[in-house]
Amino acid sequence: MSNTLAKINSCMPAFSKAEKLVADYVRRHIEKAPFLSVYEVARTAGVSVASVSRMARKLGYPNFKEFKIGLARETPSPISTIYRAITPDDSGRTVTRKVFAGNIQSLQDTLKILDIETFVRAARAMSKAERIVFVGIGSSGCVAQDAALRFMHLDIQAEACMDSYQMLVRAMQAGKKQVVVGISHSGRSTATVQALALARDNGATTIGISNYVKSPLRNVSRIFFCTAFRERSVKAAALSSAVAQMCLIDALYVLMARQGRVTPKVERVNAMIEQHCRMPANKR
Repeated sequence: MSNTLAKINSCMPAFSKAEKLVADYVRRHIEKAPFLSVYEVARTAGVSVASVSRMARKLGYPNFKEFKIGLARETPSPISTIYRAITPDDSGRTVTRKVFAGNIQSLQDTLKILDIETFVRAARAMSKAERIVFVGIGSSGCVAQDAALRFMHLDIQAEACMDSYQMLVRAMQAGKKQVVVGISHSGRSTATVQALALARDNGATTIGISNYVKSPLRNVSRIFFCTAFRERSVKAAALSSAVAQMCLIDALYVLMARQGRVTPKVERVNAMIEQHCRMPANKR
């Protein structure tokens, strides 16, 4: 039984009649619930929106959205039979399948909890920025570097900072027309959190990407996105949410690239890369 379901069962006696209807509906539709809005759950359960929100708060979540995030992470999936710890007896085929399964599950779970409207709003804010700065330490720094390289293809200034001192300097220079994106799997990387806090205080739009909802990074992010990598369920080579982080970055890139004002720039960059960085295809 998942931790969230255990909480629901233990709190049932304390729920009001309406809250019990919500809890019972969630228990009977455990795989469907993470996809539903608070209004859909309220309508289907036959209660008010306020009752749905109160149930979530009694379970220790600030709102229904956070409740759905917790529920999505714990909901079993069709590939759960291979989504578990790698053992010394696993064959090469099994290990490979588990690694792929873990990353596939990470993407599926992240999509479940992604607020699309907020995501589109983030892309809109980034498209209007004079400069986008991606910051991150370690593996998250590699994601930041790759993200900056992608966004440099667009008609916008983009850069990555992987060094603590560099992050703070760039954050001090950030202003209202800039966006600073902080990437941290734990959400507790000191340099990343401090950089976003400083950039936010200077008026920049701050966007945070972390694997944990309740993290210091979220507190300094005007817009926040949570990935969903079940580290306790799989001990594979990919022990971070880098795949989901890059997928979020890719989606933001495509949302911006689809705008007419940047498409010609992308086409010119692609043409130059083809001309100067790639050898001619073999003639048959």
